[in-house]
Amino acid sequence: CVYIKATIGYLVKNDMVLLVFKKRGFGKGLYNGFGGKLEEGENWEQALIREAREELNVTPTHFYQAATLEFYDDDILRFHTRVYIVKEWEGEPQESEEVRPQWFNKHHLPYDNMWADDVYWLPHVLNGKHVNAQFTFKGLMTNNPILTHKNVTVMDKV
Repeated sequence: CVYIKATIGYLVKNDMVLLVFKKRGFGKGLYNGFGGKLEEGENWEQALIREAREELNVTPTHFYQAATLEFYDDDILRFHTRVYIVKEWEGEPQESEEVRPQWFNKHHLPYDNMWADDVYWLPHVLNGKHVNAQFTFKGLMTNNPILTHKNVTVMDKV
């Protein structure tokens, strides 16, 4: 089984972070960052920019990688994900067929309506740290994934 390379991006302005409510597809009904899988021939940054344009109609212009996350379904690696913080962008975020964007204070995120792993790494990333983490789920690809194991390393940003 080949794992999927994917990006997750967060637009951040001061203490506010843009989350997207997934209206369809993987993660439907949950808040997350924008993003998705790399397409053939793309690098990570190209995928991030394409996904921002497709989902939010914005173009990231200043961003940095803030985390590397691996997601396992039992013992099988399913996603190798890079998380980016976007500090500057062109355009205003707009709703699309896939997502509805909403600004939140970074200290008051709707973790009860997000992926179970987010609470363990996202606060660190939003506070300027770098995270490497592995998360194992039972039923990752189902509508009711259960987080069964986590390994999170938090570092000062280099």
